[in-house]
Parts: sequence; C-alpha cells; structure tokens
Amino acid sequence: MAAIEVRRVTGEKEREALFAFRYSIYVSELSMTEEADHERRILSDAYDEIAVNYAVFEDGEVVGSLRIIPMDAVEDLEPFRGNYTMGPALDTFGPGAVVTSGRFMVAKHLRRSLAILRLIRLSFEEGVTHGIRFNFGDCSPHLLGFYEQLGYRRFTDGYNDTAYGYKLPIVMITGDLDYLCRVRSPLRAVVPEDQDDAEAREWFARTYPDYVDLETAIFMRGEAFFELLSERLADDPLHRVAIFRNLDQSEAERAANRATVVKLKPGSKVVRAGDLDNTLYAVLAGIVEVRLAGDRGPPLAVFGVGDIFGEIGFLTRTPRTADVVARTDAEILVLSGDALERLMREEPTIAAKILRNIAEELARRLSVTSSSAQ
Repeated sequence: MAAIEVRRVTGEKEREALFAFRYSIYVSELSMTEEADHERRILSDAYDEIAVNYAVFEDGEVVGSLRIIPMDAVEDLEPFRGNYTMGPALDTFGPGAVVTSGRFMVAKHLRRSLAILRLIRLSFEEGVTHGIRFNFGDCSPHLLGFYEQLGYRRFTDGYNDTAYGYKLPIVMITGDLDYLCRVRSPLRAVVPEDQDDAEAREWFARTYPDYVDLETAIFMRGEAFFELLSERLADDPLHRVAIFRNLDQSEAERAANRATVVKLKPGSKVVRAGDLDNTLYAVLAGIVEVRLAGDRGPPLAVFGVGDIFGEIGFLTRTPRTADVVARTDAEILVLSGDALERLMREEPTIAAKILRNIAEELARRLSVTSSSAQ
C-alpha cells in the first residue's frame, strides 16, 4: 500500500519535483498555461520564491500541490488588486491578514481521495495559526460547488484569463464560523470558537451585499433552488430547460440540487476551445454564442433561455472544440461532470432521463444542421 504524506515542500530537490508535477498536470494533461518552461518541463514563477508550497507525497513522489502567497511578502500588490479584486480587504485589514491560494492540483488517481482534504486542511490550519483572515483565489465554473462547500464564496464578476480560461474570484473568511457551519465545511472544526471573526463577516456583508445569499443548490432545500430557477425563468423549468424535460418536479429538484448559478457579463468566455472539462450548462437568462477560437465572423450557434451547451464534452470527455461567449448579460446553470456521475450512481432513473434529453437535443441540432446543408 502506497504511503501518503502531506506537508510543506522543503529543499531545492522537492521544489523541482513540485514544479515538474505542476507541468505534468497543467501542461501535459490540461494544456492550460502559457508561462511554463517547456525545455525543462517545469511550471514555476517568481511568486514561488515568497510562497509557502504544500505537497502530497506518495512513496516520496509529488502527486499533489497547493500554493499559498502571503500578501505582506509581495512587493507589488497591484496585480492582485486587479485579478483577485482584493483591494477592499487589503485597504481595510492590511496585507498581513490576506493570502491567496492557487496551483491546487492532485494526480488523477487521487482526485476522489482524502489526500485532497488533507492538503487543504493543512494549509488552512497554518493560516488560522498565523492570523490569516482572508484567503483569496479563483476557480473555473465547474469547480465552484467544490470550493463553496469548503467555505469559499463569490464576491465579484468573473473574468477571462488568457492562460487558464474563465475564472470566478472567490474568497474564504477563515474565521467566519457562522458561514462555515452554514455550508457544512469540513474546515469548520479547525477554527476555535473564540476565534469567530464577526468583524470580517459584517464587513463582507456591507461590502458585497449582492453576494450574501447563496445560489448553490447544495446549500438550499431542493424545492427552494427549483423556485429560484422558476423565478429566473419566469416560467416552469420543467418545460423551459432542456435537461429537465420528461422529469417530474421531484426528480428535477433532486437533479438541480447538485447545480449552481453563475452570472456572466458580455464577453465572458465560459467555455474555451481546447479546455478539458466535462461540465454541462443551461442558459437561464440572456444569450450566449458559440465561436471558433479567434473567429470574428458570424457565430456557429446562438443559445438562449432553456438551451443547453457543453453536452459533447460531457458525453465524450474530449477537449472543447469551440469557445462559448456571453453576448449579453446572462445567467447559466452549471452541472459538473462529477455531479452528474454521482447522480448516475445515486439516482439512475433520473440520470437516464437527463441523458435521453441530452441525446434528443443533440439529434435535434444534427437534424437542423443537416437540413441547412441540403
């Protein structure tokens, strides 16, 4: 049985092994970065000189990584004020209270293991010990549910990252015991009762009032999230959203309680050609369009309320073949591939109906394409 160890990375040899592991995931597996050293096959940057790097070791080999950058060690904070939108927290609480986390990845065979939680928990425990109050990061839409269940929350609009695709800024208030309890975070037990950070919690509510209420189904009763969808659609989701057709309301509620809602601004590239993820999306409001990368001509397709997209990547687990960009302000329902796989195991009848709906939608589109070509 392989020996798993989770700890800080120390020494140059371990650092080089960590950078090589990052390359194997970001570049070799996901083709997601523009800043790697392809000759040496490593992925690192200047922030690694001031960061705390954690790793999962399996029989001495690096098989997981997580990086924490303390803001009080950063000379130029402007890039972080920009992408992470952390200016208000820095100005109010100071750089010593703020860190960012990133470079979080584990080898494929450990992605359903406790090694992930052990890695996150270790960095969180050390942050609590050192008085860190805010941990900023970002994530792709299909990982939002995972991070929100840990205790992160959204607080601003997403943005297009040229290297890593569409990202949603997220932040965790490490001492917000009320919120960690509310989302049933596995990190709640790490924070002592006497370290409840009411000041930071109240500051967040004043500064980001639009993000206080949750719109992720796992934190809501099934019927409450379904009511939210009905409100967004001003209609019955059973008829307006393609994946819910042929489901009764109870079935649709049980399917929807694994989803989240993401708001998009015009130009948001929620799906990027070449990316590898098996997420299914449904449009709840606004319009999105499908384009070949770099093509400024007419879109390949336009989707509106109720339409689904991303179904080919979900079914085939192959890289995305085109960009999907918001033409207007939009809202989309996000169902990750992992959530749908759990649905297949736990609710096979519902999953079968959803897969049939996806197949019917693909057949309809193929029919339209074939008719247009004649």
